[in-house]
Amino acid sequence: MTDNLFAEFNDEFEKLRKELGFKASLSELDEIFSLTDFILKFRFVPTNLSYQIRYRIVEYYNSSAGYLHSLLMPNPQNLVNLNESKLFNSDEKKLIGDLFAECMHLNSRNTLINLNPNKKEEGKLIDDAVKFWKGKFKPESEKIFRKVNKYWSGEK
Repeated sequence: MTDNLFAEFNDEFEKLRKELGFKASLSELDEIFSLTDFILKFRFVPTNLSYQIRYRIVEYYNSSAGYLHSLLMPNPQNLVNLNESKLFNSDEKKLIGDLFAECMHLNSRNTLINLNPNKKEEGKLIDDAVKFWKGKFKPESEKIFRKVNKYWSGEK
């Protein structure tokens, strides 16, 4: 990233952080949602940075929700879905359902913010997305993917 672009991004981010009142740092959000990659891809800092940050968050959780959904309700014509879904017992599927529901909750909250802009809610959504990642999503997803990876490696 060019130094000027990164400096502009950092400055705009800090202004936005103060305006919306969220606590998450740029490095924290970047580590989870790859914000810098977005800026690098387009080579400019968007004028509606808040929208773009929320878009990246929702994009990530929406993609994850799609995968979690396939574990809960596998497509009967998809061998990958069928095999991976069978790996999990009912307690694990309950947890997968909880992760799925929280992903969808964050996604629908973002849609509500788009429909009815609210700076306080924007800031809260950003912090809640980070809190969910650290407190539940990452550790539980790691367990899920370890189990899936073990299956596909042929380990018993």
